[in-house]
Amino acid sequence: MGASRLDPENNHAFVWENGGPIIDLNILIASNPGGLTLVGAFNINDRGEITGLGAPPGVPPTGTDAPGLHPFLLIPCGEGTSQSCED
Repeated sequence: MGASRLDPENNHAFVWENGGPIIDLNILIASNPGGLTLVGAFNINDRGEITGLGAPPGVPPTGTDAPGLHPFLLIPCGEGTSQSCED
């Protein structure tokens, strides 16, 4: 897990499991009303919850040390969890 530079102007948070593909965490967000771009993932726990930093609209998603970033918490939902993705 970490940050991947897509181009000189854009970082995206990702997760990777040994032997699997790199997955951009931005594509896993069911709905994103705040328009946050996930730029770096830092921790994952046994429940699959992921923490990191995201760039809100107006803040360039150029790195994990840019001013104006916000923390995020991704909580898995759906099959195999106790939460529905519709909540």
